[in-house]
Amino acid sequence: MTVIFLLRLFSLQVIGGDDYRAQAYAQRRTKKIAQAERGAIYDRNQEPLAISVNITSAYLSPKQVDPADYQEVSDTLSYILGLEPAKVMDSLHSKKDYIRIKDKVSDGEIQALTASGIRAVSLEHESQRFYPNDSLLSQTLGYTNDEGLGIYGAEKEFDQVLRGSAGQDVFTKDLRGRVVPTEEGKSFDPSNGQSICLTIDLEAQKILREEMAKCVQKYDPKSITGIISNPNTGEILAMESLPNFNPNQPRQPEETEDRVRWDSMTEEDKLNLLYERWKNPAVSELYEPGSVFKSITTALALDSQALSKDTDHVLCQGSIQIAPQTRISCDRGRAHGEELLKDALVNSCNCGFVQIVWKIGPQRFTSYLRALHMGGKSGIDLPAEASSVIPKTLSSMDQARFATMSYGHGLSVTPLQILTMANTTINGGYYIQPHIFYQSMNSDKTLLSSYQVEKGDPIFSQDTVKTMRDYLQASASKPFKELQGKPVGGKSGTTLIAKDGVYTRDTIASYFAFYPADDPKLSILIVVNTPNNQGYGSLIAVPVASQTLTRYVERGEKEGEKGPSDGKALPDFVGKTVKEAEKTGYPFTRYGSMSDFSVIGSQMPKAGGLYREGQTITLYPDDRASYLVPDMTGASKKEVEDTFQATSIPFDTRGEGKVVDQDPKPGTKVPGTTRIRFILDKEKEGN
Repeated sequence: MTVIFLLRLFSLQVIGGDDYRAQAYAQRRTKKIAQAERGAIYDRNQEPLAISVNITSAYLSPKQVDPADYQEVSDTLSYILGLEPAKVMDSLHSKKDYIRIKDKVSDGEIQALTASGIRAVSLEHESQRFYPNDSLLSQTLGYTNDEGLGIYGAEKEFDQVLRGSAGQDVFTKDLRGRVVPTEEGKSFDPSNGQSICLTIDLEAQKILREEMAKCVQKYDPKSITGIISNPNTGEILAMESLPNFNPNQPRQPEETEDRVRWDSMTEEDKLNLLYERWKNPAVSELYEPGSVFKSITTALALDSQALSKDTDHVLCQGSIQIAPQTRISCDRGRAHGEELLKDALVNSCNCGFVQIVWKIGPQRFTSYLRALHMGGKSGIDLPAEASSVIPKTLSSMDQARFATMSYGHGLSVTPLQILTMANTTINGGYYIQPHIFYQSMNSDKTLLSSYQVEKGDPIFSQDTVKTMRDYLQASASKPFKELQGKPVGGKSGTTLIAKDGVYTRDTIASYFAFYPADDPKLSILIVVNTPNNQGYGSLIAVPVASQTLTRYVERGEKEGEKGPSDGKALPDFVGKTVKEAEKTGYPFTRYGSMSDFSVIGSQMPKAGGLYREGQTITLYPDDRASYLVPDMTGASKKEVEDTFQATSIPFDTRGEGKVVDQDPKPGTKVPGTTRIRFILDKEKEGN
């Protein structure tokens, strides 16, 4: 037996020694991923739309827990952190080095974890996405998942730019979970993501949202979508749809009606509802644009010279046969009589436009439509854009469909696509790809890239564009023909909604407008889906467009009168305590549980930006939630307790009387989890 034992020992230590030592070394080695900080998303004026803020997460290291203690550790952690015991037990059985078991750990949970003495749990300060405007612009922004990856919207479209690349730490721990300093570790720093500015103007977005909400309150539509753009550059200044969701809580219903029925819904129905709220109807939802499309047909007729604008007439007798056994009529069967092209547009005459498209002919008509990206996409830099729909070939387009396409039926577009097409008729004739990317920059705001507009060749001649501006100024709805003494152009639309191939009485009311009509700088489209009164675009959508543009233009002129020299450049509060910052007199809000002693890690808006009267500055902690230890020398026990019980700073007191010593010392900057110990003494308090 002795010989066998010695042979086995020789085999383990000498022959297989290197392999076993390597295995033991590998078991002690721990790899920890260091996440990169995701870049922020700002509007065109660097107002924050999506930022990363610091939270505390709890991580479990299963290797540091003796299997005999699994049940006790599982019970303790599930109790402290409010987790399901089964999930904690699954984590304990995992072969991973580190598992995040909970994010957003509260101050009370931190203190309880510290007191529990469980060495296998570590607390890490991490970044989490925060959307300061809640549901505003949510379907355009999208959101991030638990792994920090962009889901939907701009967060998904620009995920690679925003995300950066993670780093990692590789080190060795002993059986008690302590780092072994004598064994070499490796560290790769993360590369933080770039920040981007969108073309969005947050003020325009807020105004649009407010006016849309008024329409929802009055007409209770199924949905409403609004877009403001610069027709000359393709920049999207605002894009909003209702109902929507709150990206800070993307899996919770945002609308009151949704919340009321949420608990009674099946899991499948809940998920379907969330999918509906997450998608962006402005780029993903197809509809028949109705009479707004008559502006496109008019431009085609002018540019192709299918009829003379001054001499050629069409005749409206109230109805017209467009195919065997198929007749269509004008609104309420009204006969408009003889009409020039301009008259047909102003009267929004269906019968007239059928005759106009006949003069254009199917070949020329579809050729122009494909140049306007019909049958394809606009190319917006957002995910999940739907392709517009027209007949794929001339042979697949029957007589009736060709006729109804002239006034916006028998074809489908997204709101953004019809807005981009309409912009082409008034911006100089160019189809300009719409976009929301404005510029990118690094963490110190150094500019890295900017969007470059490409125009290509014009689709419409300058004569066509000039005439279209005049025609659309004439067709603009009467309550909204002028703004700030300058003309407004526009075209309303009312679409009957088809269900199972049959048109119903439900409608989609819409309005396209631009300003100024003689030199457009802004355009807007409002689409109201199924208002409760089955009303016209001129009645329902026009007030939203008119009030939005009026407020936005008037606000811009007031800011122009004031001038930037009248504002103040924001100071840099980073590195100061909250208490120090608040002495400056600026209005602040604190993120989370920041106290007077918290050290400011970042601020929004950032330093150097122009401060606007009434603006609130949001303060955020640094990545360790650091605070500056205050000097409590001479304070009573009650004064210490009153000061710190209102904060998340852990502390304890020893003795009675007044504070004579403290650890850490006053003025020391320490992590947020650091406990302060105060020594009190009655004998020394009078010295």
